[in-house]
Amino acid sequence: MAAYGAFISAPLRHFLIHISKKMFSKRTSLKAKVMQILVSNLIISPIQNMVSLASMAIIAGARTFHQVRATIRVGFMLAMMVNWITSRGTVK
Repeated sequence: MAAYGAFISAPLRHFLIHISKKMFSKRTSLKAKVMQILVSNLIISPIQNMVSLASMAIIAGARTFHQVRATIRVGFMLAMMVNWITSRGTVK
């Protein structure tokens, strides 16, 4: 789990947030802030959740693509709902 956090999760999150902030760096309007939140919740979060679920499936013993895909299918919407409910937002 420590290796997953250090080598996959943290770098991926930093990269995706960096891209998002770069896209909206010169925009300060309310519309831009709303768009940044939507990008975070509809693009960045799903990518992170899929990578997280795939990694957890492999750590738990999934060895085939079908096993990993099944894990993602079962857990994806639950992970997204938890993410949306607990989201603090990354807009500043």
